[in-house]
Amino acid sequence: MNLDPIKTIASKISSLPGLRKIFGKKEVKESATKESATKEREEADDSFVPGSPAYEKERDRISSLLGWTLYRIPTLTKTVPKEERKKIMDVLKPGDIILETEDAYPISQWTEKVMFGTDYTHAAVYEGNGYIIESVKDGVKRTHLDYYFDRTCHFAVIRPPYKSKKDVKASIAYARNQIGKLYDTKFSMKDDSRHYCHELVKWTMESIPHPIKVPVIRAFGFTSRMISAKSFAKIDGAKMVYSSKHKYWKSMLSRLPFHLSAIAGAVAGGITLGPLGAIAGYFGAGALYAAIGNKMQTGQFSIYPKDGH
Repeated sequence: MNLDPIKTIASKISSLPGLRKIFGKKEVKESATKESATKEREEADDSFVPGSPAYEKERDRISSLLGWTLYRIPTLTKTVPKEERKKIMDVLKPGDIILETEDAYPISQWTEKVMFGTDYTHAAVYEGNGYIIESVKDGVKRTHLDYYFDRTCHFAVIRPPYKSKKDVKASIAYARNQIGKLYDTKFSMKDDSRHYCHELVKWTMESIPHPIKVPVIRAFGFTSRMISAKSFAKIDGAKMVYSSKHKYWKSMLSRLPFHLSAIAGAVAGGITLGPLGAIAGYFGAGALYAAIGNKMQTGQFSIYPKDGH
């Protein structure tokens, strides 16, 4: 019989009459604290009923919080051509996972590439008839693929290893039931009360009669474990049935005119005003180029054009 001396000593000490009460009270207190925290979280989420003032206020807060990262930079990438749209629609089946990235929004592309080494930034579940179910800054919603086809996007389609048609139907039913839930700004996978985009797909895959395990990945290779677009390609038995063969460096090249404009502004500012002038020139010229370019591409003179999504 193997004995752990440390556990044995700890057990003996905690069994002493005087200490038993202390340890017992501590365990009760910790349990009560956890139950209280869980109850408060559940009550808080229950108050966010879609359409209620609390829900709208929280949704607006989340949208504003995430919105500052969504600045748009003009890109040489064109909207998705008709030939590619047809290829994607021909291959898609309900229950498929769609991966997407957009060249006009560099911060999300850079973040995903640095943290997870992936070329895609967004994931959604294909519902059928051209619609996807996704989680964006305004929460979980249903969106037609034309919204993304009309933008500077690249796609990949992954077919999960469903065991039966019942699993496919169950996955779509689950995703539909999440519509209206808020975006998960804490990126926590402890429960499905809120979702970030990859989390929504993860729970969808793992909620069916024959759950499909989605691998977690450590950001930067060593920090907290999360789900990224890369996770879905690593699902055991999954197949990538379509890919635009997009690479991150192509996105960077598509924004080259913006960077050249910013550099030119930095050089001019540096020559006239020194180091501080170079910094001001870089951001000033870059912002001006972005605003003018966005006016030409979206009709809005802004680095934060409104797109209704």
